[in-house]
Amino acid sequence: FSHISCNHLFHCGTGNGSFTVSYNGLFRLCSSLWHPECVYDLKKGSLTDAWYNFVPKVRNMRSDRKEFMYTCRRCPIINLCMWCPAHAHLETGELDAPVDYFCEVAHARAEALGYDRIKKRLKS
Repeated sequence: FSHISCNHLFHCGTGNGSFTVSYNGLFRLCSSLWHPECVYDLKKGSLTDAWYNFVPKVRNMRSDRKEFMYTCRRCPIINLCMWCPAHAHLETGELDAPVDYFCEVAHARAEALGYDRIKKRLKS
């Protein structure tokens, strides 16, 4: 998951084999994913349509935002980070925005895990 160079937003398992439906009939690929473009109203459509048409549309969403492509998407420790499109949206209102404190947490985790030492061993 680190150093992902494509511009797809979703690289997690969301929508691959599960989904969630809220009490009011809103279909989402993930319980944290509330972005308006990522919510399907089952009262206006069918579960079949949601699964076969809506899910692929969301899974194929992309970002061309340079700030995102040159920070989060290329970060070598993104696997230690809590960043995902759903969390980014909840924190910033955007699916493809970096979240500063996620970076702080990821760097602290990397340091605690001795990431630099591991990286040096892999290079030698």
